[in-house]
Amino acid sequence: MFEGRLKYISEADSGVYEAVNKGLRMATGDVVGYLNSDDVFKDRHVIETIAQTFEQPEIDAVFGNVLYRRRNGERLLRRYSGSHFNPGMLPYGIMPPHPSFYARKSCYIKSGGFNTNFRIAGDYELFLRFFQKERICYRYLDLDVVVMRFGGISNRSFYSVLCGNSIELMKACRINGIYTNWLMLFSRFFMKVGGVIRWLIVPHYIWRK
Repeated sequence: MFEGRLKYISEADSGVYEAVNKGLRMATGDVVGYLNSDDVFKDRHVIETIAQTFEQPEIDAVFGNVLYRRRNGERLLRRYSGSHFNPGMLPYGIMPPHPSFYARKSCYIKSGGFNTNFRIAGDYELFLRFFQKERICYRYLDLDVVVMRFGGISNRSFYSVLCGNSIELMKACRINGIYTNWLMLFSRFFMKVGGVIRWLIVPHYIWRK
């Protein structure tokens, strides 16, 4: 079904962000988004809704919500909503849900794409440039865009959330001339825990009536 529509690269690279930069260079459309290998769109109408928003020429980027589920099963662990995001939250390590983020390719080209010196926080560092330096025009969509399994490089352990990630977040802010400190960055951990607890108290499920 994808004959003539799907391109792929299978070769060695230095890490995640070099790989996504390769995909960015191959992209031929006006709008770019990333769907990770273990993620799925919430429903068949997601892309249509996003595309309609980009019919407004002043919009540079959109983002919505991401649902985290258990590795096995349909029970949700967390709903990561982008509704409360504003660029002033970036120094606290808070950013839009990246799997729900779509931007015009011209924005990626202008910014130079992802910084391959990062192992975990390359998306965060790019958002610093998008929102703090280039002041892109964005819109939040009240839309569950992607369902993803809980895990991955950036959220797989207590250490990575509290310490490992924060080291790279601090580095990203420093190279972009944005003030932050360890207390500001660690505060996001408590927000994440609170969000998970709320969803564990009242079970939520995906695709169930």
